[in-house]
Amino acid sequence: KDAKALSVTPNPVNGHEFNLALKGETGSSATIKVTNLSGKVFHQQSIEALAPSSRISLPQGLPDGIYILHVTTASKTYRQRIVIE
Repeated sequence: KDAKALSVTPNPVNGHEFNLALKGETGSSATIKVTNLSGKVFHQQSIEALAPSSRISLPQGLPDGIYILHVTTASKTYRQRIVIE
């Protein structure tokens, strides 16, 4: 059910930027975390107020592969698998 609330475009991510949309959480503050499948954190940032579509920039040099995007708001944590290529 969380996958429907959280939308990442494009996915696979080409380059190091993507748009994140979280239904029902516009205006909420959030912490964004990108981890590999083992849980190692590759990127973390805070967003003061989520826009209907928030642009996320990942660090340059992030290896291609499968990652988990974690978006934590005051009420819950949403997760989605993303592919960097």
